[in-house]
Amino acid sequence: LSNMNKKFKLKKKPTMDNKIPSNVCVDNTDIIDEPKSIFDVLDEVEQKLNDVQKESQDNYDKYVRALADHQNYKRNAEKVLANSRVTSQISIIKKLLPIIDDFSRAYNAGDLSTGGMLIYEKFIKYLDEIGVVKIDPVLNVDKFDDNIHDAVGVCSNPNLPDNVVIATQETGYMMQDNIIRYAKV
Repeated sequence: LSNMNKKFKLKKKPTMDNKIPSNVCVDNTDIIDEPKSIFDVLDEVEQKLNDVQKESQDNYDKYVRALADHQNYKRNAEKVLANSRVTSQISIIKKLLPIIDDFSRAYNAGDLSTGGMLIYEKFIKYLDEIGVVKIDPVLNVDKFDDNIHDAVGVCSNPNLPDNVVIATQETGYMMQDNIIRYAKV
């Protein structure tokens, strides 16, 4: 019993004034261990500090990943928006090309009035402003390129090199590396 008294101490010792009633059971919650050594306390504090540092590093890593994901999402959303703008512009330009072709034929034939010429020139200026580029091969000089040309016929001429464009039936157009219409040669 004396060894047990050294090892465990009661939170409150029964005294004459403070007797434990007979109907109350004393369990382990009323008993505390001997005070811990300073080294044990330091080990516990160091372990808790390591745990908190690890949790902090994990949270920081999650934050950095989330920030990178957000930046990637933002960059991709901007690309999608830019591509949708270009796609919309290309769709409209495709519908306007037959009108521009008619103006061009009338302009080249000299059949346009002054007002018609102004409208045609405004069309061409607008196409240039938004980055639409004509695919108009130089005859008897430029070689056929199936990336930008659509062959509608082939003929051989001993006076010209092989695969040279000799006639353009319809001008092609492109915008930001997107072919709007292949040049028909």
